Amino acid sequence: LPFRAVHLDMRGWPPTREYIERTIDKLARYKINTLILEYERHFVFNSQHGLATKEAFPPNYVAELDLYAKDRGITLVPLLHCIGNLNYLLRLDPYKDIREDPRFFQQACPTNQATMDIFIAMAEDLISAHSSDLFHIGGDQARFLGVCPACKNRAKILGGRASLYLEYVGKIIRYLKTRQRHVLVWDDLIQKMTDDQITWLPNDSIICFWNYAGQGGRATPAILTVLDRYKQLGRRVWGTGSRLPMTKYENFDNIDAWTEAAEMGYLEGMILATWTREYTLG
Repeated sequence: LPFRAVHLDMRGWPPTREYIERTIDKLARYKINTLILEYERHFVFNSQHGLATKEAFPPNYVAELDLYAKDRGITLVPLLHCIGNLNYLLRLDPYKDIREDPRFFQQACPTNQATMDIFIAMAEDLISAHSSDLFHIGGDQARFLGVCPACKNRAKILGGRASLYLEYVGKIIRYLKTRQRHVLVWDDLIQKMTDDQITWLPNDSIICFWNYAGQGGRATPAILTVLDRYKQLGRRVWGTGSRLPMTKYENFDNIDAWTEAAEMGYLEGMILATWTREYTLG
């Protein structure tokens, strides 16, 4: 399998430098070659003053960590949410005007130019510290699409909320392509779209299909039906399994199920997602 990845979620805790370096060493021993880092506020975004926590990693250290990982055969890939799961950002007063719904701080408004501007500025901060040609944009949990008047009107013009999402995410992907980055995106919303809509996504984007159910340790139709569809559409796909902090599944059934799917030739990569919190309020 070309890409063997672990996703490290920092939203619930800030890892120390010693911990992250020790983790890289351990992952290298297990032949993991990709580490996806979901920083949230634990990276010093120079474009966003006052956002970082006091424990946040400065860019110069992350650039050193990037080399440290590379020397051990591991590529660091930043994950920056582009629309949903933005609680860490939208809960702060300077960003309240880009909320899709002013009552909640879970999702940004895709028709507000400031949303795109802030994402690009933060992405540039991350690109400066990471040498990888991969960049994960999240793209999941866009629960309030079409709520604000501007988005509601734009969705009507485009033909629905899925089209609104694709227009925005397409812009993100095309921007990152100009920065020589291949984009990974969670497939929560993509999976619910029509085949024609899915073809709107740029061909070189990588769909990250996640399914965390145990599946009895086998690649069941719950996994294979979706993978067959993506294969027929000619899409690049990474599978994603998980061991949640309060997992409902015994042993490693979910990982076994995804391993079987990988052995069947459906995937070019596989991610083990680690979540430090089961839920995020917003």
